[in-house]
Amino acid sequence: MAVLDLEFDPQAYGAQMKIGFSTRLNLKTILSLLGILLSLTLYSELGRLGYANEKLPPYTCAFDDGSWYSGSRLSSWNKPDREPTLDGKKLFSTKKQIVWFKNNQIEEPQTPLSYIELYGGDILPGRVIEQRQVGGRAESVLVVDPAFSFSLPNSEQKSIRVKESWVQRIVEAADREYSRLEPNTLRTRDGKNINARSLRWRDGGIEALTESGLEKFELSNLQEVHYSQRKPWEVYIDLLAGLSPSADARIFRVETSGGVKLTSTTDRFLPDVRGGNSNKEDNWFHLLQPVWSLDPIWVKHIEIYKRQYFEPEEPPLSFFEVENVLYRQPLGVIFPLKINSNVLGGILQSQDQDFGWGFGVHAETSMTFSFPEEAIALQSRFSLDPSVGQGGCVQVFILDGLGKELYQSPIVVGSEKTYDTQWVQFGQTVGNKKITLVCDAVLGDRRPSGADPLDIRDHLNWLEPKVKLDPFILNKKIQSRVEQFIPAWVGWNVVGSKGYSFKRDNFLDRHNYKAPHFRQAVHPRPPFLRLERPIQVKDEKSRIELFVGKPSHSYWNVQFIVQVENEKPRVYTVPNWNSQHRHPPLIVPLGQFAGKEVNVKITQLEKGPTARVHWDDIQIH
Repeated sequence: MAVLDLEFDPQAYGAQMKIGFSTRLNLKTILSLLGILLSLTLYSELGRLGYANEKLPPYTCAFDDGSWYSGSRLSSWNKPDREPTLDGKKLFSTKKQIVWFKNNQIEEPQTPLSYIELYGGDILPGRVIEQRQVGGRAESVLVVDPAFSFSLPNSEQKSIRVKESWVQRIVEAADREYSRLEPNTLRTRDGKNINARSLRWRDGGIEALTESGLEKFELSNLQEVHYSQRKPWEVYIDLLAGLSPSADARIFRVETSGGVKLTSTTDRFLPDVRGGNSNKEDNWFHLLQPVWSLDPIWVKHIEIYKRQYFEPEEPPLSFFEVENVLYRQPLGVIFPLKINSNVLGGILQSQDQDFGWGFGVHAETSMTFSFPEEAIALQSRFSLDPSVGQGGCVQVFILDGLGKELYQSPIVVGSEKTYDTQWVQFGQTVGNKKITLVCDAVLGDRRPSGADPLDIRDHLNWLEPKVKLDPFILNKKIQSRVEQFIPAWVGWNVVGSKGYSFKRDNFLDRHNYKAPHFRQAVHPRPPFLRLERPIQVKDEKSRIELFVGKPSHSYWNVQFIVQVENEKPRVYTVPNWNSQHRHPPLIVPLGQFAGKEVNVKITQLEKGPTARVHWDDIQIH
């Protein structure tokens, strides 16, 4: 690199910056610094509070073409067959896609005092009541008593069942700041950290395998429970496989005034209205069903602080962990990296515009990320934070894993302009890619005349950075994991007639009016989908029970063909699905094979474009 003397150490996952400079602090410089520091005190407080927002109308939204607008009158976001508008402008048009929507009447949410944090970043405020096994597959779930309104009025739902496989940590009594994640660690209420090789629930508490052996801890004596670490990109693929297996729905995340964070998709979203006046926003409820929840979660529209939307192949960079951060801030005062806020903890802004996500840094700071093979490019806007006014002086670089410069910005002075990296291509790197985002302080002789003498106001905002993924590789990875999100198929070998053997999508189950929620149905690729496995038959009463059903709006008859060993196949017609009154299962008798091991084949035939089946459970008796 021409302008930075860089030593790149691939083992350190980042670029170590060594920049020499010398500055003589004469009286003029000292007075200048004092003036800047005095101004910065005011700027910092304004930046922390998001100084312009109290003047905005109630709502602000942004679109993927860079346009945004604010408005006062929100209409029609209360029924699925209506198109919501803000001051008469459509929020979901075909010409441009909405990126985020924010309620300016709600202050920045605080971290809840007790919550469950899920892999992928979702937050569920509340406390764990118990752990239990559900269904014939004995899936482990944590039953949570939420600390927020989560159901429709008059609903009988009292808790939310959370898949334990998605739980990253349980926090029973937290400070307002997130604590550092320590995998396989218990933190007691008296401040002790207990490292464990493994954690599991046992009789209302946590059983930990430590160096001293098995130890039992009551949940009431624990402050935090940290589960094992998972790779963020692996979590993202699982998220798509569970939510949008066809990768054709936009990802949708909401954050509420109470600190709730939920990630779903636009085809697992339902607006509804309950109460007297349907036009009154207080009566609007919005349903989201994350991949980790067995139950619907309804949030009040008036409590939603921000909504964020993105395509599966263009996720926000802030969704993923920063692998390594390096600071070299000459005045010796470290401004830590902030995620989704400016470096002072306020709203991410450029000029008079808010942004939905990103990073706040102070020069000199570099951030290194690792990317999987499907990642092919990165794009971000950036600017100095409005709080610095005419001050600040930085330069931005993007480096690959070998320290090669992929992007270099001009020297940026003052906050009047927003810059765009455009799509920066990663190149043909084999295996995991490492990309480093550098904010350089431009010190010494390189600093332009008239700029701040040191790095005092070098507050940079990385604005809405996102990653572009190769859709072919992404879809291939999603399809390889789809089967694991149909628990009824656990233990069965799934085969098909060609290529990908089936398509899975979402449908709305409305049988329970008080708690409608989303389920998933399977549609085979022509002409069939087949499950196979050997079964050891116990006695003459042995049987297979198939709890399956087709969505009620499907007009096609769906048939199953079941064959045991070489016997004549049995043909079954799949009933309509009714979750409120569980219909009797389809019974496959096995008694004639008592004491033997038999091979069973269950075939779902393709009978038209809407011939879908919800596989609820398969029980072997």
